[in-house]
Amino acid sequence: MLAIAFCGATAQAQSWHRPAKPHENSRYFNSGGSDFNRKKSHHFKKNDSGYDDVPVAFEVGLVTKRYGTRLFGGGRHHENLWGEHNKFLNGVQFGISLQPTWDNNFGFRTGLFYELYVSNSSAVQMMGYNRFTEHDLYVPLQAVYHIETASPLCIDVSTGFGFNVAMAGVYRSWGREGCSHGQKYGNYLNPGESIVDTDNWPWRAAETGGFSTMNERVDEAIPDRVNAMWEIGVSVRYDHFKAGMNYGLGLNDQEFYEHARTRQNKFTFSLGVVF
Repeated sequence: MLAIAFCGATAQAQSWHRPAKPHENSRYFNSGGSDFNRKKSHHFKKNDSGYDDVPVAFEVGLVTKRYGTRLFGGGRHHENLWGEHNKFLNGVQFGISLQPTWDNNFGFRTGLFYELYVSNSSAVQMMGYNRFTEHDLYVPLQAVYHIETASPLCIDVSTGFGFNVAMAGVYRSWGREGCSHGQKYGNYLNPGESIVDTDNWPWRAAETGGFSTMNERVDEAIPDRVNAMWEIGVSVRYDHFKAGMNYGLGLNDQEFYEHARTRQNKFTFSLGVVF
């Protein structure tokens, strides 16, 4: 009888399992703390391969900008660099963007872009030149929200600051006696200066007639070299390709008019390859 009781006790001992403690039923214990670590850390959003998704893209786009002034009696007046009504300065943009995105779908967008603007408008011709080119740098500093969809497409909505720096503006004329001269930047001119550094080259500015409600325009007004903008943009991505639009509303006053604010506004349409 003792042998039978001993064998039964041994079998019961082998089949006994220690009851789980309350904390061992938690998701933190069963997942090895991964959920806790993910909430406390600031991991970037994971892509399908499991790596941190910090996409770098090469982007090429079309850019156009003009200057807008709020009229005294309401409405707005738009012009290009030389005061031509409803005219734009058009160009191209290309550069590298960086857009880290966290697990909560929020992120930011930055990068460095080069912009080239070209014009052979009637104003440039009247000044005695064949072409005007402007070389700019552009840096975005924007917040981004990443929207995932049921389709292979994903959408990014962005807003924030954009900064344009005009490195140089150059007027050129062709022929044996061709020459090139620089555009001035930085608000008002010093006494005796002109908007174009001509070195005594003869030129005349575009006519600025038709400003019956804008009769306080500064003579030979010139734009700022550094322009800050508040921007709103949207982009759509499919696999390694993306397309986007961005609009920037100027923040600093160009001081084209004595008692009205003039701002540089810019629109961009771009295509990109994401690495």
